[in-house]
Amino acid sequence: MKNDVGLRTRAAYRAGDKAAIAALAEEYAKIKESVRVYHQRLQEMWMRENKPYGFEVHDARLGGLIQRTESCRQRLLQYAAGTLERIEELEEDILD
Repeated sequence: MKNDVGLRTRAAYRAGDKAAIAALAEEYAKIKESVRVYHQRLQEMWMRENKPYGFEVHDARLGGLIQRTESCRQRLLQYAAGTLERIEELEEDILD
């Protein structure tokens, strides 16, 4: 789900397509929920197969991904609604 959403987001932003941006914001919500489910299942498996030590690394990484996804979603919705004039991150070119 996450593979090409950034590229599609950038393309819609550069085209000025606010309707597509709003639709993509909902994809970000789905991605966030999928990561939550993945985290829960990973934790269940981890606790069955390992000692709890070390899982905090997964908490931090996946928690950060969940929060970053929500942050991106909020900025996209603000832009689509017209309360945000531009998204500076999307103004930058992607480096090879």
